[in-house]
Amino acid sequence: MSAAEAGGDSTPRPGVWVALAAALVVTFLAAVSLAGTVLAVAGTGLLGAGAIHDSRRGRRLGALALLSAVLLGAYGGLPVRVVLLGVVGVFVAYDAAARATSLDRLVPAAETARFELLASGRIAVVAGAVAGVGYAAYRLSVGSVPPTGVALLVVGSFLSILALR
Repeated sequence: MSAAEAGGDSTPRPGVWVALAAALVVTFLAAVSLAGTVLAVAGTGLLGAGAIHDSRRGRRLGALALLSAVLLGAYGGLPVRVVLLGVVGVFVAYDAAARATSLDRLVPAAETARFELLASGRIAVVAGAVAGVGYAAYRLSVGSVPPTGVALLVVGSFLSILALR
């Protein structure tokens, strides 16, 4: 149960706002087809609802829908850099939402804005570095790898990082 549901402050944590901002960026990046746009908008809504109402399933389904929209955009012809930026945005959004709900559950009255913003910044830097390695691999292969393959390489790297977390 979140602090807002328990009768506390109804203002969402800063991590929720970071998650929604990142999800909206992903939505704009993935909006190359009607199906991609619908998936991204649904993912943003599910991720936001999951963050506000402390639903792990909602956050995961939202992140999966956002990631699917980005991969659909890669299949639809998005440039590799945009695909990688979208994948990074999905992971920043998911991590910020998960962290915000964890903090809301553990320390509902604590002021954690600085911590949440710094943690999201660190995730963005690490995710950007992994995406940069994926882009370098793509460029070194002289473009023979499709953008979807590069996106899946980055997704696999992030899933490995999350599994070790």
